[in-house]
Amino acid sequence: MVYRNDFYTDKNIIGYTGNLALSSQVSIYFFDPIQRAFGHITQQHYMPQNIGRMVVSIDRDYLISDVTQ
Repeated sequence: MVYRNDFYTDKNIIGYTGNLALSSQVSIYFFDPIQRAFGHITQQHYMPQNIGRMVVSIDRDYLISDVTQ
């Protein structure tokens, strides 16, 4: 069984980083507003420890935003 199949579903996707067309260092971000749970899946990264499914965390103050400089 894959880690947290109940959480890492399309209904919990809130965004992504990277180039989806090129599948280049893409990370998909997930959030469940009821549980206040969040995590991400990264397929490719220069830091090997960032590859895979993040351990799902809970935080009532979790916030994700797009910051453009």
